[in-house]
Amino acid sequence: MTVHYHTLGPFDGTHVYYDTRPQHGQLERYASHARGFERRIEGVDRVVHVVPLTRLAPGTTYWFVAGDPTSGFREERSFRTLPEDDSPLTFVAGGDMSTGWLPRLSSWLAARTDPSFALLGGDLAYCRGLPEGYARWQQWFADWEATMRTPDGRLIPLVAAIGNHDRRDARDTSAGADPAPFFNGFFYQDPGGHSYFARRFGRRVALFVLDSGHLAPQGGAQRDWLEAELRAKADVPVRFALYHVALFPAHQPIGKSVEAGRADWLPLFDSFRLTAAFENHGHLHKRTLPLRGGTPVADGGGTVFFGDGCWGKSQTKSPEPDRGFLAASFSRRHFWKVTVSQQGARYEAIDGFGHVFDRAAQDASGAWIRE
Repeated sequence: MTVHYHTLGPFDGTHVYYDTRPQHGQLERYASHARGFERRIEGVDRVVHVVPLTRLAPGTTYWFVAGDPTSGFREERSFRTLPEDDSPLTFVAGGDMSTGWLPRLSSWLAARTDPSFALLGGDLAYCRGLPEGYARWQQWFADWEATMRTPDGRLIPLVAAIGNHDRRDARDTSAGADPAPFFNGFFYQDPGGHSYFARRFGRRVALFVLDSGHLAPQGGAQRDWLEAELRAKADVPVRFALYHVALFPAHQPIGKSVEAGRADWLPLFDSFRLTAAFENHGHLHKRTLPLRGGTPVADGGGTVFFGDGCWGKSQTKSPEPDRGFLAASFSRRHFWKVTVSQQGARYEAIDGFGHVFDRAAQDASGAWIRE
C-alpha cells in the first residue's frame, strides 16, 4: 500500500506510523514506522508526501497516522490489505467525476458496497492542469475524503488512469513543462514516471492501466509494454484494462484516439484474451457484447467493454443507434461494482440512487453467461 498525504507550510520529514491494532495516535505504541519522500507541484503551496508500505500481512486491517513533528499528525485512519487466498474480491470502477453533491453521492454509494479498492478512469477534477484548477483539485480531494470510506470507516485505496481533462492543452504547455502537473503530482503510481502501469490483486486479478494518448502514444513503447505485460500475466485467470477514451463508445465519434487504440491495443486484447475493459470519456452507461476483433462472438469468449464514464458528470447524452457492438446503454449516472471469485465474476451497474440497473456475469471458466 502507498500512503499519500498533503501538508501546507513547514514540515519535518515524511512519516507513517502503523500497526495491526488501533493505537489512537500514540506514536510510541505503533509497531512499525516508515519514512517516505516529498513531491512538489510548481506554483502550488502544497507538498505531496508519499510513503510506500511493504511486507504487509495479507487480509489484514492496519491503523496508521501520517505527518511529522513540525506540522503534526492527522487522526488515525485504517485500510485493509487484500487476502492472498481465493476469497471473493470486490471493487468499484468508473470515471468522469468532477466535484459537487452528485459525484459525492455516487462516491458515498460506491463506498457502501465495501469495495477493496476503486478504479478511476480519468477526468477526475476537470481542471486541465491549469493553475486556476488547483481549487478544483482541493475540492475533489475533500469530496473523496468525505465519502470514500467503507461502512466500518476504512479508507478505500484507488488506482487512477489519466483522462483528457487531467492534462493541459498543447497550446497551454510550454516546452519542457509537465503537461499534467496536478495529476502526476498528486498520484505517484509508477516509480518510472510512466502514465501506464500494471497492478496485481491477489491470485486471480491483474490490471493494466493505460494512457489513451494523453501523455504517451498508444503505440510504440506503450504498446510494446502492454504486450510484454499481457504475456507475463497470461496465466492470471482474470485480466482487466482501465483507460479513458473508449475503443467502443456508445456515443462519442470514432476519432483518432479511438482508431489508435483499436489499432495498437485491440489485437493484443484479442490475442491474450483480455477479460474486460473499463472505458470512460462518453458520460453515459455502456456494456458491449463479448467482442473479438470488434465483432460480437457467441461462443462465450471475447472481451466485454464496460463504460462510458459517468460517475459524476451529467448524463445528457444518448447512445448512437448504429453501434451494433452494444448490449446495453443508458443515459444514467453510475459506477460499476465487480466481484471476482472462484465461481466467476459478476458486474453490476449501480445508478445515482443505489439501484442495480444492468448486469453481466462469467462462470468459473471465464465464459460470459446469461443471468
